[in-house]
Amino acid sequence: MGTNCIIDKGYALQCRGAAGIAKVYISSSTGDTVNTVDASDIITGITGNNTYYEVQIHKEVGSFNAGVSTVNVEGGTVGSESTLEIFIPGYDIERRDFVSLIAKNELDIIVGDNDGKYFLMNRANLVKSDTNFGKLIGDSKGSLMSFNCKQTKDCQEVDAAVIAVLNPTV
Repeated sequence: MGTNCIIDKGYALQCRGAAGIAKVYISSSTGDTVNTVDASDIITGITGNNTYYEVQIHKEVGSFNAGVSTVNVEGGTVGSESTLEIFIPGYDIERRDFVSLIAKNELDIIVGDNDGKYFLMNRANLVKSDTNFGKLIGDSKGSLMSFNCKQTKDCQEVDAAVIAVLNPTV
C-alpha cells in the first residue's frame, strides 16, 4: 500500500469565520496545467496555458461544497464530488453565449470564500444551467448554473498569492 492509513492525530476546531462565496474564476482545462503544492498540500503555483476569467457574482447568490466523500468499502476506493452553484442575473446574448461556451469545455474553477481562502475545482463541468425569467415583477431573472467535479479528495486550497499571479480578468 502506497500511503500510511494509520490515524496519528485528532482535529482541533478552527476559529469561526464567514460563510459563502465571494469570487469565482474560470479557465478552460487545457490539460497541461501543473500545480505546485507545499508540505500542507496547498497549491502555491499554477503553470500552463490557462487564462482565468472572473465571473462576477452578487453576495449570497452562490454556494460551494468542496467535497462530499464517497467510500466504496467493498471496492476499496474513496472519491470526492465537489459542487458549485452561481446565479448570473439578467439575460442578454453575451450571457447566453458564455453559458454555451463553458458548457462545451472542461473547466478549472477557483472559488474564493468570504474568509479570503481559495479552492480549485480541477476539471469541472457545467452540469446544468437553468435560465428563468420569473413570474412576478420582483422575481429573479437570470441563470442558475451548477458545476461539479469528481476527484480522489476534496478540492485543494489555493494560496491567495497565486490569484495575484494569475491576474484574472472580467
